[in-house]
Amino acid sequence: MSFASLFTIPSLQLQDRCSTSEWLVATNFLPLFAVLLLTTVLWYSYNKSHQSNSTFDTNKLPPKVKDSFWTVLKQFFSPTVPQYLLQLSREQGPILRLPLAPPGQSLICVSDYRVARQILEHPQSTKWPHSYQLFAQAFGGPNFFTLEDDRYKHTRRNHSAALGPQYMEQTGNAIILQCIDDWMQEQHLLSTENDTTVVIDISRELQVLMARIITKVAFDYHDMSRSDLELCVNAIFIIYQEVFVESQKNPLRRLLPFLFPQKMRALQATQDLQRYCRLMMESFRQRLLLQQQQQHQPPPSGMDKSRNQNNTGSSNQQEQAPVNRNCLLALVLQDEGYASDQERCVDLVAYFAGGFETSGYTAMWALLEIARHPDIQDELRNALKKAATQGTDAAAPSCSPSSCYWKHCEFLHHVVKEAMRLHPVAAGGSIRVLAQDLTTPQGYVIPKGSVALMPFYCIQRNRNVYTEQPDEFCPHRWNEDPSSVGNEDHDNKNDKTSQSKPNMEAMKQSWMSFSLGRRNCKGQLLALTELHMLLARLIVNYEWSVVEEGQVQYAVTLKTMGTKLQARKRRTLFRPPHTNKSMKSKSKEG
Repeated sequence: MSFASLFTIPSLQLQDRCSTSEWLVATNFLPLFAVLLLTTVLWYSYNKSHQSNSTFDTNKLPPKVKDSFWTVLKQFFSPTVPQYLLQLSREQGPILRLPLAPPGQSLICVSDYRVARQILEHPQSTKWPHSYQLFAQAFGGPNFFTLEDDRYKHTRRNHSAALGPQYMEQTGNAIILQCIDDWMQEQHLLSTENDTTVVIDISRELQVLMARIITKVAFDYHDMSRSDLELCVNAIFIIYQEVFVESQKNPLRRLLPFLFPQKMRALQATQDLQRYCRLMMESFRQRLLLQQQQQHQPPPSGMDKSRNQNNTGSSNQQEQAPVNRNCLLALVLQDEGYASDQERCVDLVAYFAGGFETSGYTAMWALLEIARHPDIQDELRNALKKAATQGTDAAAPSCSPSSCYWKHCEFLHHVVKEAMRLHPVAAGGSIRVLAQDLTTPQGYVIPKGSVALMPFYCIQRNRNVYTEQPDEFCPHRWNEDPSSVGNEDHDNKNDKTSQSKPNMEAMKQSWMSFSLGRRNCKGQLLALTELHMLLARLIVNYEWSVVEEGQVQYAVTLKTMGTKLQARKRRTLFRPPHTNKSMKSKSKEG
């Protein structure tokens, strides 16, 4: 969620190095700016009078931030707004009123996980329409992510199976593993040379990988080229930067988009994403029709069959790769709750963008932290090797032991969980409108109808919960059993980063990177599967080090740009023992 979307009257800022056209537009519309400024003053005065005339006891309200309205406004436009809110929560308290509230409402920043859980898990809490409508602008129309009506309900009800455990075990895991191997081949990580060393821009390349995974796993579309994937990755970056940052600074970009080339590029990027989604819908329908026709045709006899086998390609290819009728795209097309294909298309854009951008940057943060900490990297590698010697996963018969051994590696789960705690990609968290008055543990009362901003970046770094080094990457803090660590030589009892048992439950309750309640992330199982499989594949046989840290940015998601890591193949490669056994058994069967 973008912090810049929290208010209705954006500010107009002239950049130091703005183009001549932008400068002329801004100066020619100074009267409009004056109107906006006057509206802001009237808005502020209305809030003051409304609160002073209210019968509600204002002494029970959470305290206001000490910073001025303009200071808070300026910070909300900056790329460091998560860090600013974290500083506020530590210096002024975990429950604060922000001076950006719309008329008749209070805007409360909640950094206490107990209060956040109450709000998110309340069945009548709703999304704040103003902040989420920006995603409608980004994706080209209202969608399941922005709405609270039947559109949201029928998509949640009808599409969940395509992102559930049964589908992932039967279909998704194998596709993810194949996509990872193909990506590693592109990056020359699977070279047969012993001293392979590769430098990878993970902030970009992992986006491409995750985009490829979701097109195949969720949309059953296998014809997206790398150039197409790169175009989609660039499109999301352009759209988010324009809709959630630039257009909020300067309202003229929305009123007169043709005067701003970057705004026009963002509009074109949205059209490009919709075009790709329409292409995937049409391709799926054509494949489904072809498959149905083939099923109704009588089997060819004798000579006809042999001739059919010699024909060029498409029909045989379709027979070898039947249409996946259980994938997300299939369920969207079957869903009769949609009024038109345009509604389906916009929802697919939302699924697509939300499916690869967040997962890609989460994987980037995790791999970056592993590269920063060689000791943790070595421990994780040893833990993965140990897990690979354990038995097969009976719950996943379609997943070979060599690809599913990560499930037995507890330390890998801790590494992923800690990376997501420290660097939640959705750093801004969730925004909800309260359905009833709420009393906080601090004794404050948040009135019904208030807008609650719950930044996960602050909640998951709360010093009262994460008492030891809350701003450091410490996977061992999640070890509930001091003896259950990845490296048997590691003395967890003397590790200052491990948390005391009384604090473990609070840590678990405060971890909410996928949000909570009825509007939590539908694709979290897919995301976690991608992360665990990818890290297990990359860490076992490669040593990672930092070449360039990159630059941290925040626009909808918390990310770095230009982060480069070096991967060096280890001299002694590890292969799970089950791989050799399965290969021998197959050779005997042959």
